[in-house]
Amino acid sequence: MAKELGIPLLERARSHMWRTTLTSRYIEAGMAREDVAAMLGHDEQTNLRSYTDRTDTRAARAAYRSKRGAQGTTV
Repeated sequence: MAKELGIPLLERARSHMWRTTLTSRYIEAGMAREDVAAMLGHDEQTNLRSYTDRTDTRAARAAYRSKRGAQGTTV
């Protein structure tokens, strides 16, 4: 998938990076923490401690989308 997307970093990414990304995105989207943990095979505390990136990137992503949209490109 990383090669298809043309993203070299993803070629080196470990499963824990993917778990952290998925966990964080699901929680940001409003999914219950216990449901995310169950889906990924951990208890809630392990999932929160080990696989949750607590950096709030929503403002940065919104600014990026806004700028890309102003240039006529959808994100």
